[in-house]
Amino acid sequence: MANKDSKTFISEVAFQCFTQNGYKATTIAQLVQASGMSKGAFYHHFKSKQEVYEHVVETFFLAYYKELDWSEVAELPLKQVLEVIPQRFSEFIREVKRFTQGEVSKYYVLFFEAFANIPTFRTTAQAFYSGFKALLCEKLLAETTATAQEAEIEATRTIALYEGLFFWAAVFPDQDIEQYLSQFNAQ
Repeated sequence: MANKDSKTFISEVAFQCFTQNGYKATTIAQLVQASGMSKGAFYHHFKSKQEVYEHVVETFFLAYYKELDWSEVAELPLKQVLEVIPQRFSEFIREVKRFTQGEVSKYYVLFFEAFANIPTFRTTAQAFYSGFKALLCEKLLAETTATAQEAEIEATRTIALYEGLFFWAAVFPDQDIEQYLSQFNAQ
């Protein structure tokens, strides 16, 4: 904890607890104990389990969605956009593996739990994927002969391909996902 501030440390510990046990099964006492802090020090940063949970969701899920600036990617031609996608997914998968200690499936559990229980998470995730799809559709329409329906199908297929690979990493944690990412990019 020497190199991290207490709030960041608590967030990382809480993320581990929530991914191991789920939100409902994790108690505030478990969070305090896992952090190794006194109750007072813990409550100095977070007033409730819900507040910790929302901070964890913001830090480990929503921050990723918010940091990707579509306007930067929108300036690129389609070919380059399609090269950026596997790079971003590769970085993201590595980060998730690091925070889940290689157990990507636990990330999914917490993702869908947050999706069901935190309305702002749901709307932010939907806005992210809608923006991603709109960007791909726009590029496909501008740079190929695809119709609007074909562009929508291809954009959805492209997103599903990479999200499916992320799911694959959860189901088969010992497989090297990087090899697939490089192959998908080569096609």
